[in-house]
Amino acid sequence: MLFCNYIFLYILKTIIEYIYSKFEITIYIPIKPFTNNNEVIQYALVSKYFFSLVSKILSSQLSFKNYIMLKGLIETAANKSNFKLIKRKDSKIYYSLVQDYIMDYKTGRFGENVFNKVLISSGYNIDSINILRSISIYPSNFRFDLLCSLSEFTENFKFVNYEKDLEKIKVLKTTDCNSLVPLYNFLKRVGLKSIVYTDFYCENGISFSFEFKSTQNNKITIDNIFFPKECISNSSSSVLSKLDHFVLSIKAKRLLKVSNSYFEGESKKKLWDHIISCLLNQPTLCEFVYNHGCRSGLCFCNLHGIEVPDITKGCRAILSSPLNRIKTFIININDEIDINLVEGIKENKTVSKLVLTGASRANTIANILLINRTIRHLVYYNSEDFLNLLLILKQPSFSSIELYSISNIFDINLNLNLTLDLIKSYHYSINEFNLIHSYDFLNNNKSLNFQIVSHHNTIINVSRSYQN
Repeated sequence: MLFCNYIFLYILKTIIEYIYSKFEITIYIPIKPFTNNNEVIQYALVSKYFFSLVSKILSSQLSFKNYIMLKGLIETAANKSNFKLIKRKDSKIYYSLVQDYIMDYKTGRFGENVFNKVLISSGYNIDSINILRSISIYPSNFRFDLLCSLSEFTENFKFVNYEKDLEKIKVLKTTDCNSLVPLYNFLKRVGLKSIVYTDFYCENGISFSFEFKSTQNNKITIDNIFFPKECISNSSSSVLSKLDHFVLSIKAKRLLKVSNSYFEGESKKKLWDHIISCLLNQPTLCEFVYNHGCRSGLCFCNLHGIEVPDITKGCRAILSSPLNRIKTFIININDEIDINLVEGIKENKTVSKLVLTGASRANTIANILLINRTIRHLVYYNSEDFLNLLLILKQPSFSSIELYSISNIFDINLNLNLTLDLIKSYHYSINEFNLIHSYDFLNNNKSLNFQIVSHHNTIINVSRSYQN
């Protein structure tokens, strides 16, 4: 049976989008993915038409996040070829340091319209400030990922031409520990489209991260959760609705403090219920992160009358709401998963990627997978418990789970050879295993970056973190 061309395009696009997004899973560890690109190369070799489809899809998929994976497929001045899948005119180039770009510029690597987009990620305040001060000299095809405080950005915003230069700022990452009011005032004045904001430094206690993405039909309109009453009482419109992308990492205490400005005198329990009721109907919420840094019996959380189960019951309500569209749920804890979180995951119908760090919980995870059939990708930060999970998933009752991939970020506690032998010896109902080294203990063996296809057609990728 022959398929129409658009069906081939859809199938290839779906596969390629997964291949080059699946390693966007890190919480703390910058993963160096398996990068031999064999799978897409095989698709491209089917025919000239397939080659053109793959080339078109890859060119559109190239981004800050997957550049290192696709770099080998990009045509360069030193390697011009009709067989490169991404032509220079369609390509992007990524720099993690602005100094690297300046060096290339001085050597004459850049000519007129050499690259479709130039992406520069600045991980330092001073570099971001220097970029802002000179942003007008960069061509219109440049995009910057900046990191600086709101005050530093505001102070240097005078160098930015609102009409010509603002779109060059792809995202601003910023941190403040005192108040969300400066963020509100900043958003009122500055028309950026993407903000990643953290209102705390690493500490014990309960905190959350929310990632929102607006669509044509749904804008981000939850100012009354994150900004105190005195901010929005004099405003007729939502400042968040102007954003395409908004990530906020925030302490539970701060959320309650904001809620108190609307319902002063109410119990903390009612304040928390208000927050949850607002988050229950948020189709723009695409990623939800729950962090609890305390251990059982050593909890330092002081939420003035709200117990941890009250918090997790709210999380369960968010996860189980039929009005949400959460795609990724991440749990960072040092203890067993709270029963409310477990039940929330089981009841959820939209999460496709589940990320877990912390204590051993193989049995809990396995039971979740038996019930929740929408989870397609499991990311597991636990070396010692990973083998237990593999052994549990060998049981006949798990042959029907619909998991596409498991990624394990492991350290020296994992016996890699034993793990590989176990995966290869059994026909798991899982298409792909990704095993990623998280520490430097394998520095003397740089060759450990490979792919295996078992006789059950299970793909096993072994790769390293960037710091290795």
